[in-house]
Amino acid sequence: MTDTPSHRRGAAVTRKLLDATLEELAAHGPSDLRVEAIAARAGLNKSTVYRRFQTLPDLIAAALEQHANAPLTPADTGTLHGDLYGLARSVRDSIKSTPGRALLMTMTPRDDEPAEASGLRDAYWGQLTRANRAIITRAAERGECPTSLRADDLLEQLISPIHFRAMVRGSHLADEELISLVSRCVRSFCTPPRWG
Repeated sequence: MTDTPSHRRGAAVTRKLLDATLEELAAHGPSDLRVEAIAARAGLNKSTVYRRFQTLPDLIAAALEQHANAPLTPADTGTLHGDLYGLARSVRDSIKSTPGRALLMTMTPRDDEPAEASGLRDAYWGQLTRANRAIITRAAERGECPTSLRADDLLEQLISPIHFRAMVRGSHLADEELISLVSRCVRSFCTPPRWG
């Protein structure tokens, strides 16, 4: 595809539109989202929105997909605790951002949601876990956890409380709370149970 001035302008308009969608979604949630408000925030006409996206769910899906496709992969710190703490901080900091808040607004299933919403949630979770399974693989290779450990189980136990705090309580875990969360996850999954 040729990078012409009209193509660059079109891409810039689409980017403004997707950013405005995320901002409106983060501010008002999916139930109160209106094409008119998105267009106004982007400084565009409503007709410009409909030329690019036929329906509001299509626009929401494109905006969320742009964010969900940027995996959160922290640096390899050399330890399971360090890697999981880096991931926990990345997730927490991501959901503090406008795209992250918009994504959170779609995390709770609703009866009136478009069919695409479930797919977006699955895509986000799948991308997040696939991008971070290497944390568990590296830890197993270093002998920090059993090789039989299901990475997705540990990642779900780590990430769920971060989302819960933001969605239900409207706040975010502090760094000290993330450290405690990581320690509990590692103890739960990597320490042999003591029976008897």
